[in-house]
Amino acid sequence: MRAAIEMQRALHEAMTHGALGACLPPGTEVTLGIGLHFGRIEMGIVGESGRWDSSVISDAVNTAARVEGLTKTFGAEVLITGELANRMAATGAIQTRRLGRIEVKGRGARVDLHEVLDSLQPALRALRHANAPKLAAAIVAFEAGLLEAAAEGFRGCLTTDPTDRAAQHYLQLCAK
Repeated sequence: MRAAIEMQRALHEAMTHGALGACLPPGTEVTLGIGLHFGRIEMGIVGESGRWDSSVISDAVNTAARVEGLTKTFGAEVLITGELANRMAATGAIQTRRLGRIEVKGRGARVDLHEVLDSLQPALRALRHANAPKLAAAIVAFEAGLLEAAAEGFRGCLTTDPTDRAAQHYLQLCAK
């Protein structure tokens, strides 16, 4: 978790004050989405004589990869599953906001998804933190099938933070 947060902070620093930002055309943004999950893995060496490679396989690895793919949908830098969020909550080490139970390819059950706020720039972190209770209430309404109430809640989130892609995503789902 700390590595994911530090990777995002290093990317922000490189884009703002480092050579990376200076090398790119104006207006270009480099983003990195990180997905994390907790679970058992199988790790080993595979291959043949002269060609060896290490590999990690398991449902946990597949789930983390699918969660990483959702970072684009939700506009999140770091997404974690509920299993990991529950383990981290006991330490109080990170701030998150719940993004709901999401269908993930390759899993029968939906996955509880959380956005990690700690890697965000301070102004954006404050907006997302302020929106967290409104977003949580709107997601509860959405999951209960109360689409009008949910849509109103998501619009309220977008009033506070027009860049909140999680609220935008859910508002589009309400419209469908």
